Amino acid sequence: MMRLAGVLYRPIGLTVMIKARPEDVWAVVADLPSQPRWMTDALVVSVEAEGPYGVGTRARVPTRIAGITVNDVIEITHWDPPRLLGIRHSGLFSGQGSISIEPAGAGSRLELNEDLRPPLGVLGMAAFRIGRPLIRRQFAANLGRLKRLVEGA
Repeated sequence: MMRLAGVLYRPIGLTVMIKARPEDVWAVVADLPSQPRWMTDALVVSVEAEGPYGVGTRARVPTRIAGITVNDVIEITHWDPPRLLGIRHSGLFSGQGSISIEPAGAGSRLELNEDLRPPLGVLGMAAFRIGRPLIRRQFAANLGRLKRLVEGA
């Protein structure tokens, strides 16, 4: 069964170049409640506690992908400004995600990685494989909006 799961499932990774310093990119990425401005699948980001964000910060994120809304709970697992934001997903989909930001010439290279695990075992993975291109396009569109937002376009 593990072998079949490996055939059906692959994480999603995307990269975008942004004409801004890593610190400026981080300021937008790390503003959790404002993420729906560029991450349109996130309907709202409700951080559970006040104060500075860091490892252990949790938020509830109702998320809509391909017309289906799921309640995602995220927890920050890595917080290394302005370089790395790592999260753990729990809820209907589980898994991990990260946004890494590196200096690149006069700007920044941002890499998004999502390792999402759908429910229902192999059946869920098969459905995820079918929906993966839609999810990948959504994530790519989100990164395009982030780029325009940070660059002020």
